[in-house]
Amino acid sequence: MSKPLGARPLVWGLTFLVLAFLLAHLAWERHDGLAFPDRHIPLFLKRAAWCLEWFGDMQGRFGKDPGTLPPPLLKLEPRAPDYPVPACFDARASGRRGELIPPTLDYPPLVFLIAAAFMAVFGPEVAVARWSQMVFVAGLIGLMGRVGWKVAGSRGAVLLALGVATAVWTAHFTRLFCMAPAQMFILALMLNLILDSEGLTRQRTCVALGLAFGVGMLIKYSILALGLPAVLLAASPRLFQSARSRWALLALLLLLAGVVAMTLHGIRWSQADPTERDFLPLVLGAQALFLGACWLAWVMGRRGAPGSGVGLLTVASVAGAVCSAWYFSRFQIWKTLIPIQTEFAPTLSQHTGSSNIPLLVWAAHLRVTETFYWGGILWLALGTILLRLWGREFPRVDLLLKLSLVTVLVQYLLLWPDARYQAPMLPVLVILAFLWAARWRTSFVVCVGFMLVLGVFQVAGWAPAVRQAAEVLGIRLVAFSQVLPDSSPPADPGSFRSSLRVITIAEPPSRTPPLFEVLSPGSRVGYLKVGMLPWEEQEPLFFRAWMSLKQDVVFLDPEEPIPFADLDEVVAVSRRRLAPEETAALGLEAEPLCIPVLFGRNLFYFHLFPIRKSEGAGPGNPPAPSRS
Repeated sequence: MSKPLGARPLVWGLTFLVLAFLLAHLAWERHDGLAFPDRHIPLFLKRAAWCLEWFGDMQGRFGKDPGTLPPPLLKLEPRAPDYPVPACFDARASGRRGELIPPTLDYPPLVFLIAAAFMAVFGPEVAVARWSQMVFVAGLIGLMGRVGWKVAGSRGAVLLALGVATAVWTAHFTRLFCMAPAQMFILALMLNLILDSEGLTRQRTCVALGLAFGVGMLIKYSILALGLPAVLLAASPRLFQSARSRWALLALLLLLAGVVAMTLHGIRWSQADPTERDFLPLVLGAQALFLGACWLAWVMGRRGAPGSGVGLLTVASVAGAVCSAWYFSRFQIWKTLIPIQTEFAPTLSQHTGSSNIPLLVWAAHLRVTETFYWGGILWLALGTILLRLWGREFPRVDLLLKLSLVTVLVQYLLLWPDARYQAPMLPVLVILAFLWAARWRTSFVVCVGFMLVLGVFQVAGWAPAVRQAAEVLGIRLVAFSQVLPDSSPPADPGSFRSSLRVITIAEPPSRTPPLFEVLSPGSRVGYLKVGMLPWEEQEPLFFRAWMSLKQDVVFLDPEEPIPFADLDEVVAVSRRRLAPEETAALGLEAEPLCIPVLFGRNLFYFHLFPIRKSEGAGPGNPPAPSRS
């Protein structure tokens, strides 16, 4: 194990690594126009836009000028009957403006609120929403450095921080817009706190761990499967060591029984009467239950050594107090979410009855995991074996190995082999793959050099200079979206990388004109849909909603004449490029600016027609469209 490095040099090194990652992302943003290689991203961006409007609604509630509020984006998409707003949080029910909870429907709100805060300060741009992910990436790099430093000194800090900074998944999912970077951050934070808690016996650390768990549940509910196994494993050695710990465990079981009973009651209530939306009694009841458990854990922790049982009760009660209000106000989502999750869980799915289906699912998991780093599965296999041999000498290394293996195993058992679902466990994959190299100086130097060189290809593989270097070396760079289109499970899970000369790289920039920046701010835009579009109720609606942040959008009927006198620009969206005769039939110019935008596996074509206002044009005199 390497000699511990002082705190100041380590902080400076991690800061430099964070800045390097930020600069790489900034360079990528300068060349990116607009593309969504994962079709879920527009759904997430819409929720960020809704939260931006929610901020404005809150200003309206407190008497500020309603004229400065963002446009009513929520009116563009009617609420589904499965996700009505609880009446106790619906200020419109009393004739006032706005909802009291963020309107993120079936997703927890924290990531979208942070993105909305960034957009409120820096402007409603897709790039700004993506930049909000840098908060979590910076924290992730720093926390992984701390994990490595606590377990293996300065070498471990460098290896783990550099590992997550150069991983394909970190750069790729930051360039999208999703919850994965935030989940990576929470998992790294929980690993730090678990190592500090000494088997969940330090009361203050357990409070911090509970806060991290609760905040993670406000990022995404899958944090439960991501963090809970590690917490239980850390507590298990001393769980029954003392009478106080056993009594605390009994109190925890009673707490869980009460939560389960209230949850089942809320689900039955929402199913019995879909119009019933007032869950305030259950929200207050859950808060009282968790706060009471917090008080009990605090009292038991003051009387001598608390034990792991008291620590586990502390973590559960604090986490519940943080996140229960949101979950208990959203019972409508559980009647659909629980069946969906059990349907797609490999160990619970009814589709895995055939003897070969589970094997295919596990093969798909391995195929997805292979993409987190070049030679990912080989690094994991080698690193796990060497880390196990090292862990026999150092208890903390052994504990970290067990925490990582349990986390990966639970993800494989409970989650579908999708890259977005696996990406949050990146911290433990990096630990398993690279921490072993901290044991010897030679292995450390070789591994750091390997990660620096490979990181350039994986993070900046889109740059012309890097591509030229790859051609000289005979290396083929393949975008992540080509390996796993739409982040979905591979079509052929049994086939792994055919050649070690192929490197998967984070998503390259689209290099198309930025659609939302091409439109003039404050202009009146006509939005025209031409032909049938896939995912008709999601993608086109996202564009209309996002344009409404900066333009006055009018929805045009393809069967009606275009009111040119009332418009400054027209945007026509279709599955293919419109022929000149098609645009002429609409009364538009023959050669518009055409911007292709990728949505999952589909391409949409956005045709931009600026309208030239002729002198004296009026409702009875439509102006001639401009021609460039």
